[in-house]
Amino acid sequence: MELGAPLVQVDTGEVEQRVARLPRVDSVRVRRSLPGTVEISVSERTPVLVVQREDGTHLVDGTGHDFSTLDAAPAGLPALEPTDAAATTAAAVAVSALPEQLTALVASVAAPSPVDIRFTLVDGRVVRWGGQEASAHKAAILGPLLSQPGKTYDVAAPDFPTIAG
Repeated sequence: MELGAPLVQVDTGEVEQRVARLPRVDSVRVRRSLPGTVEISVSERTPVLVVQREDGTHLVDGTGHDFSTLDAAPAGLPALEPTDAAATTAAAVAVSALPEQLTALVASVAAPSPVDIRFTLVDGRVVRWGGQEASAHKAAILGPLLSQPGKTYDVAAPDFPTIAG
């Protein structure tokens, strides 16, 4: 498409596809409004985890999508120990289910497998999350559970949470 071409010749689908290929773009919508406007609405990906790799610090969104590499980790995001794609996705889904005040307590995340997710909190306590299923339910019970003394909080079976230590 040439600069100055008539608006009716703008292929909005092609524009959407081109913008959607940008790594930080989560979703895009392109609308044409005659006589002379093209509106592009973009929703950016929101990082929920960082993963340290040889080439830098990777930002991961709530779907497990690795969308950006930085020189240093931004403050306030839990660090995920490097793992495979399925476990990264499960961990990202689990972390994104947490309310903001609980996310702030999570220092790091380990996910050796998609069904073995664990959070280490900034104070050293550990949360055994299990898999990503029922994450909203697990997040809802975790807050009150953390108000009780203990070292390990297990919400893998959210109907039967336990505290140890």
